[in-house]
Amino acid sequence: MGTATRWLTKLVERVLSWISDSIVCISKHERRAALSSGLSESKLRLVPNGVGQVAPRPEGDSSFL
Repeated sequence: MGTATRWLTKLVERVLSWISDSIVCISKHERRAALSSGLSESKLRLVPNGVGQVAPRPEGDSSFL
C-alpha cells in the first residue's frame, strides 16, 4: 500500500469513527494500530478472531451424535 493510500485509509477510518458507536478489533495488533491512528480507545472493542484451544462439548441430549 502506498503512502497516499495509507494516509487516505486512516483519514476515512477516523471520520467513520466519529459516527460509529463502537469499532471491533479482531486482534491486539489491530487494536494497537487503531489507537496509533488516533481512534478513540473508548469505542474500541476487542473480539479475538480464531478458534479456542478447548473444543466445546455439546450440552443436553447428544444421542444425535
